[in-house]
Amino acid sequence: MNNASFGTVLVYSMYQPIDSKGATDSFGESWYDAMFEMMDRPKEEIMLTCFIGASFLFTREAYEKAGGYDPRYGLVQDYEFWIKLMQVGEFLFIHETLMEYRLNGKYSLTTITPLEEIFIESMTASLEHRQKNGDIPKVTVIITAHNHEKYIIECIQSVLNQTYSNFHIVVLDVGSTDQTLKKIYSVHDTRLIPIHLNKKHKAAALNIGLNYVLGDYVLELDGDDWLDPTALNTMLVQMDSLPQNVGMVFANRKIWFEKNGLLTEGPVYRGIPSSNKYEVLENFQTHCPRMYRRSALEKLNGWMTSLNGEPLLADDFMMFLRIVEQFDIHWIDEPLYHQRRHNHDITILQKELLNRQFRMVVDEMLNRWGNEYVPEFEEVDGSIIKLTLKQP
Repeated sequence: MNNASFGTVLVYSMYQPIDSKGATDSFGESWYDAMFEMMDRPKEEIMLTCFIGASFLFTREAYEKAGGYDPRYGLVQDYEFWIKLMQVGEFLFIHETLMEYRLNGKYSLTTITPLEEIFIESMTASLEHRQKNGDIPKVTVIITAHNHEKYIIECIQSVLNQTYSNFHIVVLDVGSTDQTLKKIYSVHDTRLIPIHLNKKHKAAALNIGLNYVLGDYVLELDGDDWLDPTALNTMLVQMDSLPQNVGMVFANRKIWFEKNGLLTEGPVYRGIPSSNKYEVLENFQTHCPRMYRRSALEKLNGWMTSLNGEPLLADDFMMFLRIVEQFDIHWIDEPLYHQRRHNHDITILQKELLNRQFRMVVDEMLNRWGNEYVPEFEEVDGSIIKLTLKQP
């Protein structure tokens, strides 16, 4: 599309929501403030969210230049049109309320359409235009967050502060019931691809995130952790220098203990280099950060979401083993990941389930590899601390 500007091509304004009975009582000042903050953005941020509300006016000339609405985008064809219109000219936000708009009516889009579906389709449209416009990064950081309103800004900012800048950040808000999503949208950077998902396990969320990766590499990051400023550059340099049969690089992590909102410095957990899959299994560690080749993840069909008929919470350990089953891995002996330990960690809340699943994963992989060894587990306080493989 020709980028010659037509001047102001779209004006949009605040609007007054009304309920199914036409009343405004249920929408107070806090709603107005939140909506104003959401809508008052530079036009370029249309790539990360649809901030044009119900009250808008665009020129016919710009409509034709942009190519109009595209029915292929279904529920989000208006959003896809805004993306095209952004390339034609300028947007103007009118702060005044100029329309009453009925929310949550019996037949309204927001009532009959699951919110997750709207988010997924919107960001799919955004991704297609990013690709069309040549916005293809070298690496995508996939952040998974669930009720991380206290931590998510620090997490995202640690990526934005990287010494390497050619990245996208797919931020998956997975079933949060707090202000996590609002916090995500308070970050004004078009490299973000925010997606709100219904509550699901991490592996299933990561597989959705993988659909929004355009570049060569993928790095995982939990929403309550953060990266060292040199993490992306250090890992990318290593990945680019390694042969294609290396499917993953990993480094060391620094532990931080949180109590009463204060962080106490903990140890550095170093990665353990391994020469074969049995050593990886017996080391019984999942290291981070982990950067994967996108092609390796796609060959594995992403993360494994279930095992023996139950949702898999030990997905990190399983992915590590599935990678070494088919690819080489490489260790970087530098602390590049900061991991927060607090009372809401899944390793604490689901300790019994995770220990049972770790055993399941070990049994599954040994069976796949021909049952050449049998496992012996050593536990302390209900947690597996050591795995020994012995010949039967």
